[in-house]
Amino acid sequence: MHLPKQSKNILLIKKQDRLHLKVLRIHPTPRRSGLSASITVKNALIKDGWIITDDPYIIQYRKTTLYADLGAERPIAAERDEQKLVIEVKSFIGASKIQDLNEALGQYDIYCYLLEEIAPERKLYVAVSAVTNKNFFSQDIIQLILKKHQLPIIVVDTATEEIRQWIN
Repeated sequence: MHLPKQSKNILLIKKQDRLHLKVLRIHPTPRRSGLSASITVKNALIKDGWIITDDPYIIQYRKTTLYADLGAERPIAAERDEQKLVIEVKSFIGASKIQDLNEALGQYDIYCYLLEEIAPERKLYVAVSAVTNKNFFSQDIIQLILKKHQLPIIVVDTATEEIRQWIN
């Protein structure tokens, strides 16, 4: 019997002395996790009394339109008592969390600069899970970077879909 080479998309299963070939459909983890993270943050904001006004929030400046990662991790706009926010949801599930942070900070800066021009009434936050906050953001080096960058953060408990902390 000729078997194909094993790859990430193929799983060989031995079941009752027979070999079964199962082709897996693999979707990138950030797409699935980012989407569910975005829904979790949205639900937490609604529980906290916010009205979701745009999902996703599209940033358009002159001839340039910025979108989030095609439904993976996307900005959400919310309003409450005349406060207006744009929230960028970040999962920090990449191979390098430092690289994820680098990308998040760069994206935050770009969005901030553009929002100052087109929607100065909106404050930009980055939403992360309570697990990311506890396991990654609590590290001394990350604390230093976040403090120097003055990154506004919303910490969300993904299990209960509740906002645990606002960090300005």
